[in-house]
Amino acid sequence: MTAPLREGEGLPAGTLLAFAVAADGALVVCGLGFGSLLTGSDVIETPGIGIVPAALAVVVSIAVFGLALWPALRIPHPTFVRVIGVLFASAAAYGAALWLLALAFGAGIASATAAVADVTIGWPVPVIAGAAAVAAWGAIAVRRTRARRPLWPWERHDDDE
Repeated sequence: MTAPLREGEGLPAGTLLAFAVAADGALVVCGLGFGSLLTGSDVIETPGIGIVPAALAVVVSIAVFGLALWPALRIPHPTFVRVIGVLFASAAAYGAALWLLALAFGAGIASATAAVADVTIGWPVPVIAGAAAVAAWGAIAVRRTRARRPLWPWERHDDDE
């Protein structure tokens, strides 16, 4: 847990993380939905892999996104280079979770491996990585600018303007 911020120090890291995780989740769902619509294909087209392992793999990817972004948001002035690690962690977590969950839900090793190969070579993993990059970049940008909550005109002090 982070300590409360003094005036002018920016938003708490936990708040930024919550918004970034929500943004990543929304971008992943939107990107996979539109990708499926535009390509006319399912996200996972491998026979024997159901919707449950695929959906749970997305949840794991979003959770890993949050875990990977947290250290960057805890420092006062993070660099944008940290986005690279976050996007790779999120994409790798999706592939690993899909493989493990496919096995747990009854798919064979060959089917699970084929599903991971298909999403990695195809469009789903780049969509997940892109969503992670956009959400992480946004959170780091807000952290770097030390943005504060909006204030009504009567809440502002004369020295704020």
